[in-house]
Amino acid sequence: MKNITKLINKNFRIIFQPNDRDRFNGRRRFGVGAGQLHKYIGEHNANTSFEKALEGTDDRFVRRLRKEGSVTFYCK
Repeated sequence: MKNITKLINKNFRIIFQPNDRDRFNGRRRFGVGAGQLHKYIGEHNANTSFEKALEGTDDRFVRRLRKEGSVTFYCK
């Protein structure tokens, strides 16, 4: 897992946009690291998002989740 997070952080900028802003002190949109993303969206969703972002060919990948919100991966 450590090597994957290092690879993700090196190649992508991760932005989390929660559905429920009150849980995150009213923040609408903020950056997170690959190692901490599982705290916001769950471990299974984070691992699936990493795989999809690495498979993608575009410079941006958006993953929308029903309960948590959306995660955007921007290529550096």
